[in-house]
Amino acid sequence: MPVEKKRIFIISPYPVYPVADGCARRIDGISQLLEAKGCEVFLFVPKSKETATGAVYPKGSIRVIPYRRNRKYNYFINRDLSRILKKHMAGRPDLIILNFPYLSRMVCPIARKHKIPVHLDAHNVEHQRFENMGRSFVAKLIYVFERYAVNNARSISVTSEIDGDTFKTKF
Repeated sequence: MPVEKKRIFIISPYPVYPVADGCARRIDGISQLLEAKGCEVFLFVPKSKETATGAVYPKGSIRVIPYRRNRKYNYFINRDLSRILKKHMAGRPDLIILNFPYLSRMVCPIARKHKIPVHLDAHNVEHQRFENMGRSFVAKLIYVFERYAVNNARSISVTSEIDGDTFKTKF
């Protein structure tokens, strides 16, 4: 019997292409790995000059779905991404991978409505990162989104045991 191809939606609040930093490298690497394992990968990323012109795209058959991100608060609430994601739900993904917790309040309810599990790929403990930068108000805001993401994700991946322990004790 042939194995059914899994359809994976990967959502990033940051541009991934061109791959220019560790965040983009991680998202691209996971996308490439899933595609190599036979998954159908849809990568939702903010529009950039490179993706708008089609100059930079990933290898293989990963589908890049660009969305508009015009303002700083679009990291948390993005109507364009919400509209595009709802439209693509007709394709019924098997899993949504949410990179960073910022868009969790928007993505998780859509996923729950369609009974799609969400995996949180936590690149850092984000609220601590902002606290360490001296941005305590932003850290408190991000904590709310991070807690929501952790409590609504079916699974979480972290970059270190320390981050994993922090997620277990704080959330």
